[in-house]
Amino acid sequence: MKRKILYIIRHGKAEEFSFGKGDFDRGLIGPGIKRAQKHALMLKEEFAQRNDKILILSSTAVRAAQTARIFADTLDYPAEMIQWAPSIYEAHYLQILKSINDVSANYDYLLVFGHNPGLSDLVTYTSNQYVELKTASIACLTIENGLDYSTLSANTATLNKVISS
Repeated sequence: MKRKILYIIRHGKAEEFSFGKGDFDRGLIGPGIKRAQKHALMLKEEFAQRNDKILILSSTAVRAAQTARIFADTLDYPAEMIQWAPSIYEAHYLQILKSINDVSANYDYLLVFGHNPGLSDLVTYTSNQYVELKTASIACLTIENGLDYSTLSANTATLNKVISS
């Protein structure tokens, strides 16, 4: 069985909380857009010619959806292929894990876009390495040893790198 690569990506820097605008509706601001574009470009070469083996799974909150679309555009991934997962918004890491466990083993690469603290807790739980993801940060994990997304659980992934600058 081939190894699986899991990218856990926190949304880019978003608007501050304001009266009359709910948390769900906060969009990206300039620095958040630029950092998301920069990080997407860092992954572009790795994903060249692999769209059929990639799945993007994203929270439906505005800032996460915008970040996912930036990555999709940069990676030449069809935006209509993004799988939207409302359950990722404000989710506990075990709820996010359940969404990942439901992903088909046909995909070699899975990019999950969402929010803290759930994403950082998920990386820590699955890799047994403490991680605190800043906005627009990426944690890259490898799932090997005959495991796939359906069997991802505590300490079953290897944390390869965190991209945060």
